[in-house]
Amino acid sequence: MTHHCPSCGGPGSPDRRFGEPFLSCLSCGLRFSAVAPEGAVYGAAYYRRGGGLPKPVVGLLHRLAYGPALRLAKPGARVLEIGCGSGVFVELLGARGCEVHAMDASPEALRLAAERSPRAVFHEGVVEAQRFPAAHFDVIWSFHVLEHVEDPSAFLAEARRILKPGGVLLLRVPNAGSLEAALSGTHWFHFDWPFHLAHWSPRSLRAALARAGFSRAASHPALDYPQALLYAALSALGLRRLTMPVKLALLPLQALFMPLSVALGWIGKSGTMEFRARV
Repeated sequence: MTHHCPSCGGPGSPDRRFGEPFLSCLSCGLRFSAVAPEGAVYGAAYYRRGGGLPKPVVGLLHRLAYGPALRLAKPGARVLEIGCGSGVFVELLGARGCEVHAMDASPEALRLAAERSPRAVFHEGVVEAQRFPAAHFDVIWSFHVLEHVEDPSAFLAEARRILKPGGVLLLRVPNAGSLEAALSGTHWFHFDWPFHLAHWSPRSLRAALARAGFSRAASHPALDYPQALLYAALSALGLRRLTMPVKLALLPLQALFMPLSVALGWIGKSGTMEFRARV
């Protein structure tokens, strides 16, 4: 059990939004778990999720999620995705002509990703243990990983070390300072205890990137979970158990919520936030 922030080392106080076992750092504002449950890892079914959605819907969601981030990939660049999951983004990077490296802590995820992209180079484990050469990658992407990491300071320091001068780190994480989180509390789509050990805000993430030596950290809206704002609104009304048929029926309504999600992103209040930081 820890009562000190895993990002800045500051003292934690009881968190009023999420309750136990979460504490709120009095220095940087990070909401972090005082305990790290053993064995809290996603099973094989997690990496196969989404199979109930029609292919056109899946394709649209992938374009919304990854389209803007993919523009950083230049043909011939050596790139890394930390936390590649089943390899959707790895496949897109390969199609752009990049030299693709990808890693994940899950052997099942890596197996699925390798089936999609047999030419990519895969690594199992955490980034700090890989011993990549310094100044090795042009761009590093990490989508929804930092909230799982027990030592975010070590993670960010290693990412900076292995990026080339002028290289870019793109991080995407749930935003604990969002309207969604305020509406839903522990019913928030991204709460996901015990898998999510920390809940970041723009303030806490910007401070962590600066401590790791990154410069020019800029935030961008992200639309990788466009359904979450609608789900938060329904949660505030007490509607929290949605079956797949209900979710499919709500798709037209989700489209109406997307412009609001984008607008919230520009003021740092969307459910997911994206930061791009340079070495």
